[in-house]
Amino acid sequence: MEHESARRYKLWVNRTIEDKGASGSFQSPRNLTELLEALTEAGDGAVIIAGGQSLLPTLARGAPPAICLIDVGRVVEMRKIVIAPDTVELGAATNFSEILASEVGCVLPALAQALRCVGTFTIRNRATVGGSLAWADPRAQLPLVLLIHDAIVRTTLRELPIQEFIRGPFRCALKPGEVVTAVRVRHADHAHRAFAQLLDRNSAGKAIVSVALSRSLVDGAETLQYAVGGLADRPVRSPVLSLGKRSSVDSRGQAVAGWLEQASTANSLLADPFHSVRYRREMAGVLIRRLDQEVPR
Repeated sequence: MEHESARRYKLWVNRTIEDKGASGSFQSPRNLTELLEALTEAGDGAVIIAGGQSLLPTLARGAPPAICLIDVGRVVEMRKIVIAPDTVELGAATNFSEILASEVGCVLPALAQALRCVGTFTIRNRATVGGSLAWADPRAQLPLVLLIHDAIVRTTLRELPIQEFIRGPFRCALKPGEVVTAVRVRHADHAHRAFAQLLDRNSAGKAIVSVALSRSLVDGAETLQYAVGGLADRPVRSPVLSLGKRSSVDSRGQAVAGWLEQASTANSLLADPFHSVRYRREMAGVLIRRLDQEVPR
């Protein structure tokens, strides 16, 4: 039996589509088998919706002539949070509030730190793991922090490293009929990670730049890696820096500045009419240096 809130949601979505002069249908599969059947039936008209945080405003501005919205919010395989000894698996239909209410923050504190920075409570209730990845906003917090964790994106067809999944601003590696089902994140690698961002105060939680840092110490030898969002047209990650057993704040700062300079010339930069490349690069450097002092060594 369909829940009353789901029925009202369907009516509202259909009314939004019809108001734009389009025709559409709405399906809500309960498992992956039903999802694949719905995708096959809908063909090129299939549009996946999870929380609808970014998709619905886009549809409200102008829907395609014919559309079949497929809601993955009830697909049981995509709703799981599994914490294993070495990894955490996050279902693609899991929203950010559900992750923050779970034990994920105990094993992935940087990820929880990033999700707490996403918009408002209402936005975190709607935003999902799969939606954030598929939307591929170059300023989004989740893809950035997943990049510093070497996360693996699982779809209905394959598995991809996160760095291969994000292809550019609002572009990802999904093929027609392919859907993100889960993300696998490793955590038992003895690395300390942290996240920070500089917010645009005129937005509801929109970051100008955000950074993530990973530090490992094995047999007294230190390695360092960092990632930046909001500078290039996608999150970018530095090579792993081997710092040996002794490194100074100045030497690490020089390494950060050198890589940021390289990243801002070697990649396609994100267009921002309000914040220059130089400003974003300098602010990313400030945030990384702060995390460098805060993350345990």
